[in-house]
Amino acid sequence: MMLHEWPNEDALQKLTMKANMVASLILGRKRQIEEKVKVVDELSASVSEVLTQKQHTMAPLESWHSRMQAASSNRQNTAIVMFTIVTVIFAPLSFMSSVFGMNASEFGDNAWSLSGQFRLREKKSPYHSP
Repeated sequence: MMLHEWPNEDALQKLTMKANMVASLILGRKRQIEEKVKVVDELSASVSEVLTQKQHTMAPLESWHSRMQAASSNRQNTAIVMFTIVTVIFAPLSFMSSVFGMNASEFGDNAWSLSGQFRLREKKSPYHSP
């Protein structure tokens, strides 16, 4: 066939048949894709509905859980307040009993006086600068 020559009728029919066959294949694939898109859209809507129902179901449970956490936090705060009160009362008492429990000449027959013991402790302290 020459470059400027028109194809004959048989060649045109064959080309037309092939073009029609390709067009029908393309249309068939297009319908399949459209059907799959519909199925995906329906599935997406279904999943979205299930998630919405799940969120509505979980809301009361989450609310209950947060109330339980708040109650637990309140109990812990009460315990910490009680511990603080006990510490404020007994820490100074403990210090005073340790000071007055030292062997000092004011409280017995020792050679060291209470003020002498404090001076000795101050000199031996690693934080003391001469």
